[in-house]
Amino acid sequence: MNIAFHTASTGLKAYQNKLDVTANNIANVNTTGYKNKETSFQDLIYSNMNTKVEGNHKVGHGSRVGDVNTIFEQGVLQSTGRELDFAIVGRAFFAVQGENGNVSYTRDGAFQIGLEQTGAYLLNANGAYVLDGAGNRIQIPYEAGTNTPDMTAILGRIGLFTFENPEGLLDLGNNVYQATNESGAAIRTIQSAENRLRNGMLEASSVDTGTEMVHMIEAQRAFQMSARMVTSADEVEEVVNNLR
Repeated sequence: MNIAFHTASTGLKAYQNKLDVTANNIANVNTTGYKNKETSFQDLIYSNMNTKVEGNHKVGHGSRVGDVNTIFEQGVLQSTGRELDFAIVGRAFFAVQGENGNVSYTRDGAFQIGLEQTGAYLLNANGAYVLDGAGNRIQIPYEAGTNTPDMTAILGRIGLFTFENPEGLLDLGNNVYQATNESGAAIRTIQSAENRLRNGMLEASSVDTGTEMVHMIEAQRAFQMSARMVTSADEVEEVVNNLR
């Protein structure tokens, strides 16, 4: 098989993946608490060239996507004026529990109140229960003699959790992550100067549109050149076959 053809085709696949990641970042430019993803590449195995010239002559066999990393940078805080909106300053996460009982973690603090027979609970946008520092569901406290939620009490009960390696979290979609062996177990933390909550605000997406446009152009040009190399390699192979 023509090595150039194979090498260029691997480049096509790799840069298609980069375009996919870039497109996903741009699509989530307005997603609350979204963290942008970056693609890293690795070169493939090298083999000896068929040549009589002395020396160690190697030829590469293309590239592949090595990893897609989540960049956990602090997003800009946007004021909403809504009492049930919360933003985290720092590297902590909210803990939420779905109907299946599984606990996941998120930076999206757009919460709501869900009414049940046993009382009212703090929920996230997907209907999962927001947990306190002890891993319990947060039942809404009310101001004495009123139907008004006690926001100060709610603010003090919302749990914050950190990870030794947040880059190791598994992205489940719907703005939530799952702890893995790479991330380590969730570590309960208290509100401090490093990790604190802001009420009436939400954390904006960390996607920089300008940067993503540059990444898109880079990937598009590399994809086009790889496609051209596939065509050229095929044309050369055709000439060689005709000579035979």
